[in-house]
Amino acid sequence: MLRKQFFFTLTDSLAFELMQANAEGKEVTALKKEVDEILAIEDDDPLKQQQAVGVFEKIQALPIKDGYLYVEPSTLEEIRRERPEAQLVKEKKFEDEFLYDKLYGAWLGRCAGCLLGKPIELWHRERLVGLAKDTDNYPFARFISSDLPDDIRKKYEISDRLPISVYGTNVVAWINNVENMPEDDDTNYTLLNLKILEDYGLSFTSDDVAECWLENLPILHVFTAERIAYRNLANAVFPPISASHCNAYREMIGAQIRADIFGYVAPGNPTLAAEFAFKDAAISHTKNGIYGEMFVAAMLAVAAVTDDIEIIINAGLSEIPAKSRLTEKICEVLSWKKDGIN
Repeated sequence: MLRKQFFFTLTDSLAFELMQANAEGKEVTALKKEVDEILAIEDDDPLKQQQAVGVFEKIQALPIKDGYLYVEPSTLEEIRRERPEAQLVKEKKFEDEFLYDKLYGAWLGRCAGCLLGKPIELWHRERLVGLAKDTDNYPFARFISSDLPDDIRKKYEISDRLPISVYGTNVVAWINNVENMPEDDDTNYTLLNLKILEDYGLSFTSDDVAECWLENLPILHVFTAERIAYRNLANAVFPPISASHCNAYREMIGAQIRADIFGYVAPGNPTLAAEFAFKDAAISHTKNGIYGEMFVAAMLAVAAVTDDIEIIINAGLSEIPAKSRLTEKICEVLSWKKDGIN
């Protein structure tokens, strides 16, 4: 049976597009009624999708409101003009053994962190912290098991099976249900981007990334912004338009999870890592969706040089626009530490 709910149709994301455009500083109130009318049309009516395209185009053509506080371009040249003062990083000569240890540790850490979070993805804080405390695992010191007393399983709605199959299985990746690190889009992209570097070299382009996706990545293994971008590419909508055309998810976290390999291959060079990340992100994301990948790639590059987390974070911030929503929120979180908020 075709799982239609996984296709992210235009009407599926129309309401999200209103929220997305509002966050970008557009006045969308006047179009809400039109969106509601389209959503009320029967799903099997072919006019529903056609009208949705028209509304998407109207929303995306809206201007930014006067007085909007942020400056958020989506081209590399403009992004670089809006960066704060560059973060200085000490030059270091990298021995092969040192790099091997760093990269191996980074990849193991990536997989371990992904496995820890995989079964609790989309959980809210109260539920997550509650489970951790009720199982004597707060702060987390071990992977999460579903082998728990019935009352705990019921309280936190613990299940060992998903209602649908993802990556060919419906088994939830609690530590007691897996023998190794299962497939996940987070780690798929690390390997896919390694292939991009191997096939196209360090001068790869966004078009190369798009081509590699279409040749090697099944569409049902990508989600939200990537799914829409993939569909655009298959319909000959090329980068950078593939990132924005009818894509309500263009500033979500998808590009950020693809950053790893670009930090790995540019140790000590956050600007180069961020440039690689930009070329990858630009096929599916805009504005803060792009900045997220650049930020993480730059931090990973600097993490090869220092263990000082503040230096690492500031290096990431130095590669993205200073007057962006992402920078604002990161700085807010940094202030929590200074204020003693956990």
